[in-house]
Amino acid sequence: MENLNEKPKESSWYFIDILRIIKKNIVLAISIILITLGIGLIYTFGIKNPVYKSTAQVYVVVPSSYAYAIEGSYDPSDSIKYTHTVATIIKGNVILSPIATKYDMTYQELLSKTETTVSDYEFIINISVYTGNKFKSRDIANDIANAIVNAAKNGGLLKFIYVNDGYIEISSYAEEGIYSSPNRMLYSMLSVLVGIGLAAIIIFIKEFASTKYKTREELEELNYSIIGTIYYDKKLKIDNPNDWLLKANEFYFDSYNRLYTNIRYANVDNQYRVIMVTSTVSGELKTAVAANLAHCIANDNKKVALIDLDTRKPQIHRVFEVQMEDGLVDYFDNVISRSKLFKSTYLNVDVITIGQEITNPQTFFGSDKLKNFINTLRFEYDYVIIDTPPVLDYSDATVISSLVDGVLYNVAIDYTSKRDVKLGIQALNNVGANIIGLNITKADFKRKHSFSLKEIIKKKNEQPQIQAPTISTPEADEIDEKLKAEVLNDNNKEEVINQENDTEEEIVEIQYVDEYGNEIEFLDDENENNE
Repeated sequence: MENLNEKPKESSWYFIDILRIIKKNIVLAISIILITLGIGLIYTFGIKNPVYKSTAQVYVVVPSSYAYAIEGSYDPSDSIKYTHTVATIIKGNVILSPIATKYDMTYQELLSKTETTVSDYEFIINISVYTGNKFKSRDIANDIANAIVNAAKNGGLLKFIYVNDGYIEISSYAEEGIYSSPNRMLYSMLSVLVGIGLAAIIIFIKEFASTKYKTREELEELNYSIIGTIYYDKKLKIDNPNDWLLKANEFYFDSYNRLYTNIRYANVDNQYRVIMVTSTVSGELKTAVAANLAHCIANDNKKVALIDLDTRKPQIHRVFEVQMEDGLVDYFDNVISRSKLFKSTYLNVDVITIGQEITNPQTFFGSDKLKNFINTLRFEYDYVIIDTPPVLDYSDATVISSLVDGVLYNVAIDYTSKRDVKLGIQALNNVGANIIGLNITKADFKRKHSFSLKEIIKKKNEQPQIQAPTISTPEADEIDEKLKAEVLNDNNKEEVINQENDTEEEIVEIQYVDEYGNEIEFLDDENENNE
């Protein structure tokens, strides 16, 4: 069996993370690649003018070389030298300038479109002309070939060929030009490669140079406990509050069970009973968290009231499908009786809506009426959950924070900027708010290792490490045996159990450690999370 205390290779994590980043941004990457490919195709087929190539062939021979061959003193390099000399003369202005004038070009323009090539073992000169017209390329190539022959036969620039008993002839006239450039296949491949590179750069900047919180480890730098991780169901319709409320048997509802448990044990001596739920900005699922947390508490047979104090954008009535009228403002104005204020729901959550529109929210939230009302609910309910506006959007949340026991601060992963989160928390700290901890929302379940403090990496059939209790008692031994049985059934379950010893009045701690030997704290909301 491998050593469980041995840390996994980081390279494997990097590879997995890269694959997840690619999968997450696959639509963006494909879009960028298709855009660059489209631009490349438009340039290749639409903007870039096609070039056609026509080639005429001329051969140069020195007959005296054959005589030398008969006498046994033939050196074929003589004719090759003549051939290279003619190829060089062709590109001079004496040959090309008259032809360039004929086609309304300068000598330099024609020179840039003309190419002469000679093999080291042949006496043939290939004269290639490249233009945007297949017929023009043919005509120019043939004109150059004729000009060379005439320059030799008529005693012109190339008369030295005949002086040395040589001759020059056209071996092949140029035909209609064939497509030469741009290389469409090459340009298309380059467009795809550029798209891939550009996509990689953009995704790198998006993922690694982002100012948003992307992992739990980054949020821990704020020095607040992470007491919840709400995994985001991508099938959920964010713009439809009727879909926000989960059923108790749904997979994602287990996140709220852990959140509720961690809130209960966050302060055992003085439990948080009146809890304000807020966030930095809108869109971080704070209302969904408030509604499902109240549902979770009621599911534990606790009496819970849910108050909607988000006067700017109330949504609780839509989540629980109750009327918004006859709310808290109406009750304070003596428009309705107290019995009409509480709206019972099928989930045993008593909902209190805001009611009519408030002209001056600050005065309303700072009133003694609201303070006394909340204090009254302390004696009537086990828990009171209050939904408020985002901290940075309005100052309502900072005022309401003075009326509650603690604040549950929601932060959406890969959504809220680090600067805004810090400003929101600082605003609450400035008024002395008691922040229970941070609750992560919109977390991706497939990337949940990024949001775990101490994730154990196990291979198939590996057994977890178990440490004995610090104090050996019959009660502790019984708990330890249960813990071992649970761990063997589920390799990924991590628990810390505090059992009070009734006889000796001591705290018995069952310490469960991760694969690195680090003790796992009870407050970690991921301790009971199944892989």
